[in-house]
Amino acid sequence: MERYESSYTPLPEQGALSFEEAEKQFNEKGLVLKRLTPELYMEHRTVLHGFLNEAFTNNPLFVEIDIEEFGSIYDELPSKLPEGFAYMAVDKSNAPVCLNIAYPDIFYTTYQAASVTDTLMTAPKLIVKTLVTHPDWQSHSLGTLMIRLLMDVARNHGIKDAIHALMYLDNVSAKAGQRKFNTVSARTYALFQKSL
Repeated sequence: MERYESSYTPLPEQGALSFEEAEKQFNEKGLVLKRLTPELYMEHRTVLHGFLNEAFTNNPLFVEIDIEEFGSIYDELPSKLPEGFAYMAVDKSNAPVCLNIAYPDIFYTTYQAASVTDTLMTAPKLIVKTLVTHPDWQSHSLGTLMIRLLMDVARNHGIKDAIHALMYLDNVSAKAGQRKFNTVSARTYALFQKSL
């Protein structure tokens, strides 16, 4: 059995980083912060495929896919994301070391219209779908910098809460982030495996 959760975080009033502030902190680590545009995605598509395959290797839900399947799933994604919600940090060789993909929740107004009383469902939220750091760069606070940047993006869009979707519970970095940002579990999932 493997356990995952989605967590809820009220975004703190303090600690957000503008793009320029985050860019400076990434530069101090020898990295370059870039907005993930459709053009940048296509330029790095093959390298991102390898990066994500390597970064998610220890996640039991992860199944390696080939570049064609990766493209069929992800090629349209960057053009569907609102500008400024996805970022990538690259090293001196232009290889990705950290990636986040987030988007504003578009369903909260539907829940409001249906008179749902759960404020977790009816308030505008930032959905953090992917936050991944290359194994060689873990413990360098890259994920924290990305979250602090997303806090600024969210605030600029009137969003005060975030949901980090489907995190593997044994993910050490995710646990550290939960402590830093005072997250609470919103939903827990258990996946069972049956040998046939």
